[in-house]
Amino acid sequence: MDERKHTFQLDLLLELQDVLQRQMRATAKVLLQDQTTLRERGSLFQLPTELDRDSYDTGVELSRLRVRVLDQELRDDLEAFHDFTSGLEVSGVVLKDVPVEDARRLEAHMRDLGDRYLAVNITLRALVRSELGRSPDPSLTRA
Repeated sequence: MDERKHTFQLDLLLELQDVLQRQMRATAKVLLQDQTTLRERGSLFQLPTELDRDSYDTGVELSRLRVRVLDQELRDDLEAFHDFTSGLEVSGVVLKDVPVEDARRLEAHMRDLGDRYLAVNITLRALVRSELGRSPDPSLTRA
């Protein structure tokens, strides 16, 4: 039973790495779209359907996986990252009537997104390595 729990957590953590990366990319695409639209048109508009759907789908998947994680620190980090990315995706509403030069705010959000992604990934990678170290299959622990 204990080995099944570790295998489940390892599979979950590896899947989370992929989903977290997709969430990062989806949010970055939203921010880049907002930057371009603000620069070219002077205000923001509704996102193209495919960007909005991709961002929503990865957010739902991240939430679904987050609740299965045993490590409380990682769950908290994932929740904070999800809350942050969700907030960024609706920031266009907040920035709708700002001047074009305030596009710098979107650039700052992009940097913050990258920093937060790296921070949560540090915890996630450490837990993956920990689970790999417990594996009975020696081929899984080799770098």
